[in-house]
Amino acid sequence: KVNVVEYANNKYYEVNYNGLDIVIAYSKIGKVFASLTASTMIEKFGCDTLLFSGVAGGINPKLKIGDLIIADKLCQHDLDITAFGHPHGFVPGGKVFVETSKELRELAIKVAKENNLKVIEGTIATGDQFVHSSQRKEFIENTFNRMLVKSFKVNFLTTNTIAKKVEEANEMLERNTTAIRIYFD
Repeated sequence: KVNVVEYANNKYYEVNYNGLDIVIAYSKIGKVFASLTASTMIEKFGCDTLLFSGVAGGINPKLKIGDLIIADKLCQHDLDITAFGHPHGFVPGGKVFVETSKELRELAIKVAKENNLKVIEGTIATGDQFVHSSQRKEFIENTFNRMLVKSFKVNFLTTNTIAKKVEEANEMLERNTTAIRIYFD
């Protein structure tokens, strides 16, 4: 049985799978919506573990369409308070990089390998921008030296699938759909 809850202009789907309570939601595009959805899941539904999944454009030339990236940490490439002496991506009261749950990463990698999926572990640089210029791409790559562009006291894991190289992503953006398969022991 699926219970649909509408809250904060979004739909949340509550299900129970093998005794495990699960809440599923589509957060929409951007860090603001992702934060709103994550906060709602934590505060309203009592979630203690979050899994973010999305599609991103690849900056690293070694990445191919369909590659599965599991984030070891995240940063915000579009956060700039350098005027106050901080590095790009620095969050006041925090730091540039936020680490993901090692336990969840190891589980995700194990499941991917069991299903013959190629997995790359690395840092995801997220931002509320569609990166279409070579200059911005080079800035992100040089500043954060990271793989790709993406979007509490809670365990979380972020995964992204490479949709296309940044320069070619516009075509795929309109017709892209994401399917998530969740595995439980």
